[in-house]
Amino acid sequence: MVACDAVRSGANRRRITENQVTDHLAQWSPDGRHLLFTSERGDREVVIIAHPDGTHPFQLATR
Repeated sequence: MVACDAVRSGANRRRITENQVTDHLAQWSPDGRHLLFTSERGDREVVIIAHPDGTHPFQLATR
């Protein structure tokens, strides 16, 4: 997953996750301090919360 500056048409792209699975449906937390996204892990999807730079990922739920 990558993040970029939407105001500048995708400027400042940076990689957030480094893994072999599909991460998608990213959203910011209401206070802007965390990034939430789903991640396909084998035969299931999990909801992950992490710092904006992708560090300190924590699994919140399984779908």
